[in-house]
Amino acid sequence: MSTVTTITGEDDGYAPPLMRNYAVFVLLLAYVASFIDRQILGLLVEPIKADLGLTDLSFSLLHGFAFAIFYTAVGLILGWVADHWSRRNLIIIGVVIWSFATAFCGFANTFLVLFLARVFVGVGEASLSPAAYSMISDYFPPQKRASAMSLYTLGVYVGSGIAFVLGGVVIGLTQADASYTILRGVTLKPWQLAFVLAALPGIIIVLLLATLREPQRRERAKIEAEQSLAAFLGERSGIYGFMIFGYAVIAMVTFASMAWLPAHFIRTWDWSAREFGLAFGASILTFGTGGMIAAGAWADRLFRRGARTAYLRLSILGAALIVPGAVCLGIAQAPLPALVAVSWINFWLAFPVALAPAALQGLTPNHMRGQITALYLLMINLIGMGAGPTVVAAISDYGFGSEDDVGLALALVILLAAIFGALSLMLAAQSVKARSLDPATTAQGGD
Repeated sequence: MSTVTTITGEDDGYAPPLMRNYAVFVLLLAYVASFIDRQILGLLVEPIKADLGLTDLSFSLLHGFAFAIFYTAVGLILGWVADHWSRRNLIIIGVVIWSFATAFCGFANTFLVLFLARVFVGVGEASLSPAAYSMISDYFPPQKRASAMSLYTLGVYVGSGIAFVLGGVVIGLTQADASYTILRGVTLKPWQLAFVLAALPGIIIVLLLATLREPQRRERAKIEAEQSLAAFLGERSGIYGFMIFGYAVIAMVTFASMAWLPAHFIRTWDWSAREFGLAFGASILTFGTGGMIAAGAWADRLFRRGARTAYLRLSILGAALIVPGAVCLGIAQAPLPALVAVSWINFWLAFPVALAPAALQGLTPNHMRGQITALYLLMINLIGMGAGPTVVAAISDYGFGSEDDVGLALALVILLAAIFGALSLMLAAQSVKARSLDPATTAQGGD
């Protein structure tokens, strides 16, 4: 069995509050930028389909598979790099790659070109979270870690919200047949211009990242006989297996919603892309971020009381409360009730999204955190991003037989993902209790 050295003082040896809070802020900005570049595609479904002659299924491959397959494959390698090299420098290289790739999406004129550009967006973004979560774990003491990680994870909602607002404004302020000359002989349509604008913040992010200091690695484990990652996971297969699978299934809610809610509102209630982008972006920025902040603060409070499974328990609660929101979304006959249901889902979905990294980091030795995070992201993106949007499209096209039923298909996927995700996390929590494991970052447990 592995044992872990701990630091008993609340802030002993950790970076000063100003430095570590600044680090989280910069990493948050990077995460926001990554999600803007990743999710802006979701609001541009109709113009891209029209210009490139795509079906819902082929578009879902652009939105999910093209990004996810390389994000996850390269992420495993970069997770190891994050455990053995400068995490700050790794992130800087990744930001440069994904920003250039996002801009290149704006120059795509065929499915293949856009597919390849999305692949490199995934390659660049694969560097961020394994390194960022590891850095945050070394910047903050254990009892303040959930709040810090939930603030970083706000990037999911802030970035997605800005992506929808930006996309809505760009599309809304221009006509569908308009074009813009940005260089001699280079003209872009509105959806192409949206990609170029989304890539520009990458320049500022790189400059800010260069000001960060690489934190000292802490809480190193003493692994018997130089235990490998595979052997470590083998010892705790029940915990990591159920935990990662549960969070990955719940991630289907996030990525399926990002991909198909715009099409649902546009097709069902004749909303414009601008109207939906502003409304959904506002919902994400308010209810999503509110849920993130509430989850982190609540979890830290329970952690200080010695609750070993606090992160998992609150994640299960959030997943369970997604269920009524999914039902309401499926039966909604007007856009306002549907938007209320979406906002409810956004709030409670934030609980498992915010707490998954803290749950995994807390049970993992320092020198394996980047690799475990990469494994977690592999499943998040293969199941959540890779399968989520595609399953909705398949149910809509081949199950219900009409693209107009995409909203009902989406509600069904959200419902099932929340149920199965909660059940899997319950099994993970039972495994933690059965083995009487404390989080790797704390010296005491209890429940």
